[in-house]
Amino acid sequence: MLGHDLQWWVDWANTAYIWALIAGAIAALAIAGTSFFLIRWQAEIQAQKDAAFEKYKIDAAREIATLETKTAEAQSQLALIEQMSAHRPIVNPEGFLELLESAPKGSVEIVYAQGDDRALWLKNQLQPLLQEAKWGISDVRRVPPSELWKGSTLVGGATIPLKTIVSASVGVVVRSFTEEEKMSMINLGLSLPPDLSKRVVPGRPSFPFKTPFTLIAGALMRGLGRGVSVGTDESLPEGIVRIIIGSPTTP
Repeated sequence: MLGHDLQWWVDWANTAYIWALIAGAIAALAIAGTSFFLIRWQAEIQAQKDAAFEKYKIDAAREIATLETKTAEAQSQLALIEQMSAHRPIVNPEGFLELLESAPKGSVEIVYAQGDDRALWLKNQLQPLLQEAKWGISDVRRVPPSELWKGSTLVGGATIPLKTIVSASVGVVVRSFTEEEKMSMINLGLSLPPDLSKRVVPGRPSFPFKTPFTLIAGALMRGLGRGVSVGTDESLPEGIVRIIIGSPTTP
């Protein structure tokens, strides 16, 4: 058949079949190899994605921790600023000095709370200002907070309301003072105009009265920008004004 016997054609068919099998095997190997490399490539890509995601989570956690630290620091600084503002010392030294330049001058003793840094800070501010105003300083002493008002009587009627947030409160104590001096202290501290002053105490052209007590108390009100507590101590010599710096304490 076609110049070849049947055996030749059988051999040719077997050979073709074998080559077909070989080609199929090669194709299968190629497909398997391609699939292997594709799977491996996909696994590497997934591994890279996982590594990138883990790195992102680590970096994000680090940035969040940094932001939390900065936020905590900022809050701490803000709290300190608010605290220092609440416990602010002399904020108006010009007003303080302006009033103390008026006659008469007297002598001051300063008593401040032990263990209170803000009280120490305010005491350190007041001393040079009093010296600049040419007021005498007869004594400066540090005492436990419980002894700040020892021997003194707090006079509520002469107190401008204190902000409860202020721990470094200020008090002014003298041997005694009159109702007119009490009103004068408030008038001077608030810098009320003369026409209003005359209406506060009618018929008193000399009002507000300027005594060591009214001048020191008024100057502190102006300088601190807030009220002060006032009291009396019969053991104090006339003309001596005691400035008390520290947390409010029941006398």
